[in-house]
Amino acid sequence: MKRLFFLFSFFLVLSGCSFLNLTKDSGTISVRLPSGENPQTRGVTYSVDEVSDIKIEVLSGDFNPSLSGKLDGIVTFENVPVGNCTVTARAFDINDHEIGSGSSSADVLPGETVPVSVIIVMKENVPNDGGLPDGAITTFAGLKNALAGTDDKIQISGIIEVEEALSVTRAVEIEGVGSNATLKRKEGVTGILLTASSDITINSIVFDGNKSNVPTSDSLLKVSAGNFSLSGCSFINNGSATKATFYASGCAGTIDSCTFGGSEENGNNCGAVYATEIGDFTIKNSTITNGTYTSGSAGITIAAGKTNTAVVNVENCIIQDNVSSTGGGVCIKNIGTTMATTVNVYGGQLSGNSATSSGGFIHVEDYSKGTQLTVNIGKEGYNTSITGNTSGSNGGGVYVTNTCAINLMNVEISGNSCGSSSNGGGICTSVNTTVSLRDSVKIINNTRNGLASNAYFGMSNVSYNGNTYTKQTNITENIQ
Repeated sequence: MKRLFFLFSFFLVLSGCSFLNLTKDSGTISVRLPSGENPQTRGVTYSVDEVSDIKIEVLSGDFNPSLSGKLDGIVTFENVPVGNCTVTARAFDINDHEIGSGSSSADVLPGETVPVSVIIVMKENVPNDGGLPDGAITTFAGLKNALAGTDDKIQISGIIEVEEALSVTRAVEIEGVGSNATLKRKEGVTGILLTASSDITINSIVFDGNKSNVPTSDSLLKVSAGNFSLSGCSFINNGSATKATFYASGCAGTIDSCTFGGSEENGNNCGAVYATEIGDFTIKNSTITNGTYTSGSAGITIAAGKTNTAVVNVENCIIQDNVSSTGGGVCIKNIGTTMATTVNVYGGQLSGNSATSSGGFIHVEDYSKGTQLTVNIGKEGYNTSITGNTSGSNGGGVYVTNTCAINLMNVEISGNSCGSSSNGGGICTSVNTTVSLRDSVKIINNTRNGLASNAYFGMSNVSYNGNTYTKQTNITENIQ
């Protein structure tokens, strides 16, 4: 016999009994579920399906008024028709995998209570992707205590309403188990859900800002030191008007296979990711959609580098349908005394973003006193396309200004548009920006107020594929 600990549901079927006239000639069955032989659970609800059998489903919730029961090992069923009945119990984990079963029979007598004991025998091969492991945390108090403890790995399950800001000051891994491990802002709570000032790893957790009930709030997650790793997480419903959904400062790290926003209903305000004084930072295989921000990028903002050697990678991401003032998808603003030396953007779907000012997809400007910033868009082996983005000012797809260098390789910039009195429906660079085009580059079918406008190069003429494109000119022909 295999004894495991899972969140489960029981289906108790009383078979062989007449379903008619439950209140006449009936008795009571007291079903014992020995705790030593069964998985743990967190609550019950009883329902009766009026079919050929009586079906009792044990989940979490309220009791059916016509029945009674507790989770202390005994569940009582009243008004059971007299006669011989078989009680069958089947255990399921939270992903509806059956993990065990058991049955017992009873002779129900009029007006009497008949005890029945059901032992569930667990299967030997139980799926390991849906059960609730022993020790997984399901309450806010439990999580708060665990973070204050010494365990280097913490698992959570279910929806945990965050009642106040959680803080982590030591290295720890937090993992969600099951299909809906969620940290959700409780109504009335406007602070950061989780703040970390040390190394932290977070896997498979939904951060829910609950903006329908908390329309003005802070970030969902903030990391202010050490190294972070986020994998398989979702960030939704953040209602902040001034703070990004994920805020990183003075740290380094990786975001992999995460989702920010999703639909218009669960998009985020104030940008998805804001990184300042950042070390090496990579966001890859992630999705940022339907974000809005009136004072910066709705997608990713890199404000300053932690050192003059920091490298930022935006790799194979879906960044689309975001709306902001500058850089609808990505905004690089090196405003500190140090900065990221290199920013690489390649792969993915970079489309449908818009900026009321410049840079429909990406807006790059370097105000730093450090080493010149280099931006590489595209990479060998990746399909990189910047399409269908719009701006109210310069650079419908790409806008780069100040003392930057931009290199385009293996990239297509097409179908973007800029404002009627602006330059570069596809790309616009300033008088201080050097531009290099190499390998396979297409800058085609971009417009300004409906008319052809593919590029505007401010500093010097640009040569590619035997053609020379004159500086400070609205280039209408396709570049390819």
